Parts: sequence; structure tokens; C-alpha cells
Amino acid sequence: MAIDTKYNRKIDRIQHMSNRMKKYDKQGFNDDPFPYSNYLGLCKKYEVELAVLEIQKDENRKISDELWDQMNGVFQITDRNSRSKKITKRQKRELEKETCAICYDSHSLKQLTTTSCGHTFGKPCLSKMLEYNYDNRTENVCPCCRNAAFELVRYSV
Repeated sequence: MAIDTKYNRKIDRIQHMSNRMKKYDKQGFNDDPFPYSNYLGLCKKYEVELAVLEIQKDENRKISDELWDQMNGVFQITDRNSRSKKITKRQKRELEKETCAICYDSHSLKQLTTTSCGHTFGKPCLSKMLEYNYDNRTENVCPCCRNAAFELVRYSV
């Protein structure tokens, strides 16, 4: 995650500086070896800054996890984000013969969904594509024709 990387870099940099400064304490420098740099004050400042960054990182991770839990259902094709369409048995056989344009496999009728532009996909495949687009911050479009305004259709006999 980008959040973890951002905080990990800051934490590593501050820990490195703090460790270098603590090395002087171990060598017997009880007084400030750099009188103009306020060495002892910087040591305490880095320790506080490290603690604050760790807390911020944990808080952001919790918020990110909560948001992800809320978004989890968005990528699944359900009654709430698609409409149902009744079809005949003949249409069912024809649809089940079609291959998914993402995985090139056949799916059962319950696992099929069609976009408003007429392209048919397996629900698991399209759900993964929608999730991938969300993760990479790209627009959700039909994988075949790049139509941005698409509606999902589920089938029942």
C-alpha cells in the first residue's frame, strides 16, 4: 500500500538518524557533542516524531481497512448493482455457448452477466476486472469496447 510505504520511509529515516545520535551516547558523550546543533534535543524530538508516525500509520491502516470492508460488496455483481432479465431456454443455450471475453471460458447462466453494450462476461471475471480498475484508479469501462456508461444485466429462465 502507498500509505505504508510513505510512513515506512519516514520511520526508517528517523530511526537511522536517531540510532546515529544514540551511538554518541554509548561512546560516552553525555554532553552535547555538537553544541550548535542541540544534539540531545534532537534525540528526544526524533523519538517523539517516531511515536507520532507509528500512531498515524496505524490509524490510517485502520481507516483503509474499514473503507475496504465497505467497498467489498461493490465489486460483486448483485441484485443491487445490476438488473435481472428473463430469457427463454433457447436464449439460455445460446448464452452458455458464448465464451467470456476476459477468460475465454464458458460459464453457466447464473455466472453470466452482459453489459448494456452487448458484451457477455463471467461474473467472477468482470468482478475481478472492476476490482483491478479500482485498485489502479482507472475508470470502469467495458473490457471489449471501452464504453464507460455500461449497465449490468443478470439472467434468469
